[in-house]
Amino acid sequence: MGVGALGGNEKMVTVIEVTLRGGKWVYRDLNFSLPAPANSAEDSTESPGAPGPPRPVAPFASPLNGTASVTVGKDSQRIYYADTYGSIIELAVDGKDVRWRNFTADVGAPIAGVGSPLAATVQGGVTVHYFDAANRLVRLWHKNGNTWTVRTYNKPPKASAASPLAATVTDDVRRVLIYYMNTRNQLLEVSWTHNKEPLVTNLSTWISGPLPMSPVSPLAAVGFASDIRRIYYLDVNNSPIQLAHNVDAPTNQYPTGRKWWSWANLTQAAGAKYTLDGDPMVVALTRTSQPRVYYQDWAGNVAALAWSGSGWSYSTPGELANGEAGAPTAAPAGALAAVLSADDVKQFLFYLDRSDHLISLQWTGRLWYSVDLSAELRLPPTAHACPISAVFDGDPYAYYLSSE
Repeated sequence: MGVGALGGNEKMVTVIEVTLRGGKWVYRDLNFSLPAPANSAEDSTESPGAPGPPRPVAPFASPLNGTASVTVGKDSQRIYYADTYGSIIELAVDGKDVRWRNFTADVGAPIAGVGSPLAATVQGGVTVHYFDAANRLVRLWHKNGNTWTVRTYNKPPKASAASPLAATVTDDVRRVLIYYMNTRNQLLEVSWTHNKEPLVTNLSTWISGPLPMSPVSPLAAVGFASDIRRIYYLDVNNSPIQLAHNVDAPTNQYPTGRKWWSWANLTQAAGAKYTLDGDPMVVALTRTSQPRVYYQDWAGNVAALAWSGSGWSYSTPGELANGEAGAPTAAPAGALAAVLSADDVKQFLFYLDRSDHLISLQWTGRLWYSVDLSAELRLPPTAHACPISAVFDGDPYAYYLSSE
């Protein structure tokens, strides 16, 4: 659906959930999965007569904005997106039950800017970040059953029109850490502790050495331990870069441990291939806090970088899949999501191929294989270049935007 009412060539854009249940891939359209109203025709045991109240439908999504998803408990997920008017929508999925809420109408959340990504974290309370129409950072926060609060950040610089957005939380859950690009293509870190004023650090000027960030770079981040985090982006040569915030063991001089930043060019550190302008990159964290970075190489193959604790290794699952016959080639500047099983044995990657089909690329513990989910499930067509998000909750759950 485009902005305004349906008509002409405008599309209905909805959120599709795809999951592996009992060893079988299944899907549902969440916008059309809301419970039927009481006394509706389908609930009635009487002979059908005049049509009852229409079945409710969650607001259609803007195909230009991002999505974010988190898991908040067993078989319980939350998906966030902007509707066609820019309002921030939550889909609450608890098993078969699906509900929705409009945060712009309910708590006064500013409308999202056109093309704004969304980023969500769950530790210490669900938090959703995005950019408003003036490219300012906005925070929605919900903790321990309390009401949602909303805050527009006025102190941090405005985001660039093409800025990515990432957020993470370290294990002490005292702070949420947000990363985005300012109008000078510099990488910013915004740290906030509950309702205190945010602390802004310009990592592009604070850390010397890396080449400048690509103006159309993706962005990914993970946090762990008490104050350790890793940020990933592409430099102007389209090399994957890691920025690492480290904390040493406590000493007499540094009772809480010396804190310092380092960086690495992963093309050089692991022999990884370059990627192309605007291609996606994501990171997943193992249960032993070892990052795994996934991205598309210049040929459109899904590539993987794994940290072992002592060094980086590089592989190309997209080429190794299906007995080295290869998985479908990824769409340029497409979308990518990754989740790991709780025991780290399985890896699930989701991306769009060059026919805009949703592809699952899975590591079984022994080998890589791919499934064309769009063909196998006859999925609703994906919105072109739509975002993909994913969570792991006993099984992988992937979310994309359809366009019909």
